[in-house]
Amino acid sequence: MRVGRKTLDRIRKFFGDSQGAITVEFVVTLPVLLAALGFAEQYGQAMQTRNSLDVAARDAARFISRAPLDPTGTTVPDEFLCRARGIIETRMGDSISLFDGAADGTEPLGCTGYHTNAGGEIATNDDGQPIVDSISIVSTASSTRITITAYAEFAFVKFIGMRDNDAEFTTENGVAVYNYTELEERSFAEGIFMTATENWPRTQ
Repeated sequence: MRVGRKTLDRIRKFFGDSQGAITVEFVVTLPVLLAALGFAEQYGQAMQTRNSLDVAARDAARFISRAPLDPTGTTVPDEFLCRARGIIETRMGDSISLFDGAADGTEPLGCTGYHTNAGGEIATNDDGQPIVDSISIVSTASSTRITITAYAEFAFVKFIGMRDNDAEFTTENGVAVYNYTELEERSFAEGIFMTATENWPRTQ
């Protein structure tokens, strides 16, 4: 009976001892707090990038809507389209990645963002959609439409995904063995495509 009572007393003392509890709780909750802060910061950055896209498209559309038409009176000269692209690239800076839609056998159609094939027609992909750059500009005698499609990286998600292989832990004869396997694909996106479209009537 005395041995059993001592054992029960030790068990009660063990579960009633609160020393080190704060440290354990901190270690357990710290990864969750860091993840929450990281994703909150990433969400704010994504919203800022989206706002920059909208502002860049609006400023470029406003600029082209006030530019003079070419001698035919049907569109804006290419030099003004190139300036509009410069406005967009300046507004966006390094916050997004712009891409070039050029394909073999195609030529860029000025600064419009579209491409032409060998026959001088608008080049299309296998789905019949026009081959277009990240920035596309369509300007007529009555209106202007600018579309920006860009890739914004999730820096925090990319950071936690910076690994080329995964480790599998096993034991052989009481010895720890790590088997590394390459990751063929990841289960989360490291970025997102954002699109901003602005339509403006001509003001000149």
